[in-house]
Amino acid sequence: MKHAPLALILTFLLTPAAHAAVNIYGPGGMSCAKYNQSTGADKDAFKYWGQGYISGLNAMKNFDMTRGKDPATVLAWIDAYCVKNPASSYNGAVDSLILDINANR
Repeated sequence: MKHAPLALILTFLLTPAAHAAVNIYGPGGMSCAKYNQSTGADKDAFKYWGQGYISGLNAMKNFDMTRGKDPATVLAWIDAYCVKNPASSYNGAVDSLILDINANR
């Protein structure tokens, strides 16, 4: 129960309404459909953007938002999310990952 405030804050920070007035630069603002279709260096750009985004959140919150998950596990989760949700933004996929991992904290 002591983590309930953090869960509430994460939910607020990572919901679409919180991003309504925020510019998302780079691949994070592109759709999961675009991610699903990308290959090679283009696919790598999405992955690097996601790793940087998560690292930035970790530094800002001084907390490991992925709770020790290795990069391969994180990327596999995002891959599966984007296949199921092609209309979502890549940023939305990463946000959903963080919310999912931290839902039961």
